[in-house]
Amino acid sequence: MAEKTDKLALLRAYLDNDKQQIKEMLELFLENTPNDLKELTLLCEKNDVENIRKTAHRVKSSVKFFGLNEVAEILQEMETISWKNQPKNQLETLVKQVNKLMNHELELLRKELIWL
Repeated sequence: MAEKTDKLALLRAYLDNDKQQIKEMLELFLENTPNDLKELTLLCEKNDVENIRKTAHRVKSSVKFFGLNEVAEILQEMETISWKNQPKNQLETLVKQVNKLMNHELELLRKELIWL
């Protein structure tokens, strides 16, 4: 059986394991991230590569604090592709991957919030 990783380990360390601050950060992340994902999806539809790059970078910084490294890697790839102005369909594929992963991860983090 795979060992469960503590996705909040970095956040716990950064906030000196202050449960109230961890809870507040998690609540903000859960509140803001769905809107960030919608924005990223819309930007991909518009092929707005400059703002895709900026938004992917901002979201990447946030997801790293919550141990979502796979999502961060995809967002990094989106940043790289947007710098190179590569085909739109590559960005659309990546944003779909991010949305799928994040929907799952956000649900897990909501459950984690209950225990804080």
